[in-house]
Amino acid sequence: MMLVPFAVIIALLFFALLPAVFSLHSLIEYRKIRHAVVRSAVAGFLSADSKKGEFYRCYGTFDGFKDDNEIWVRADNSLVRVKMGQGKIISLPEKVNKAQRGFWGGKIPGSMRIEKWKKLNNLASGARLFLFGRITEEGGVRCFDAGDKDSLVVLYEGDSEGLDRELVVQAKNRYTYFQSPSLSILVLGSLLMCLLSVFEYRLSGFSFLFFMYLLTASVPVLIFVPPGCLLLLLSYNIKYKVFLLRHDYYFHYFSRDGEKPNAVNYWRKLWFYEISAIASAVGAVGINFIFFMLMLYFFIL
Repeated sequence: MMLVPFAVIIALLFFALLPAVFSLHSLIEYRKIRHAVVRSAVAGFLSADSKKGEFYRCYGTFDGFKDDNEIWVRADNSLVRVKMGQGKIISLPEKVNKAQRGFWGGKIPGSMRIEKWKKLNNLASGARLFLFGRITEEGGVRCFDAGDKDSLVVLYEGDSEGLDRELVVQAKNRYTYFQSPSLSILVLGSLLMCLLSVFEYRLSGFSFLFFMYLLTASVPVLIFVPPGCLLLLLSYNIKYKVFLLRHDYYFHYFSRDGEKPNAVNYWRKLWFYEISAIASAVGAVGINFIFFMLMLYFFIL
């Protein structure tokens, strides 16, 4: 019984609190990028008639450094000053067509990198950049501020076609649950619970707490086995509805023709689907935990 407080602390810390914190951080970072990309899709292109204080986007090439915290970008035969300061640069790899992707010897698509300006080693002359943000003017020169939370500075290779979609896909891959520290934390928690079960075995043999610790150590994989995996499949189906809902909403919202969708109904449905998907995933773990507890009670004890 003296190991029970340690087991409770490990279970709460490594299976609930820390994974939730890192998962929430990943979700917030992904949504920041997605929100900026969606906003850039409806923003106008930077031109001589652009108004100060409004959001604009532009494609250009790196022309040189103004100083340690500012760069020049050449866009449409004019220079734009970009204040980097505390900003970040998103680096996208060259897009690879499906025909070029192969298991043996084919090109494998890379992954995006997000680097703070102060940690960026170099920027090659002529590098292609996509800029989005609020435009200002200083000394007759138009400026972007990369430190603004709604701004984007994207370093990309190849052509600019489909850049917005590629950016969202890469951000989703970068901030997926299995790429966050949450997975490592779950594994560490399982190892600690297994270690507690070893100590429990030495103290009390094959006791109820020994099997309880082993069962708790298996929590990270409980979601993938029956009967709870049926709820996991339901969660995936609901998430698919979320993707369809977003696609349809943005398609009609950004369309210049046709009736605009009802934003209130959209957000209401979106929240309902997302909460249902999360509840189904949590329910998968809960049902399996109860199921294996009953097995433990009836067949082992």
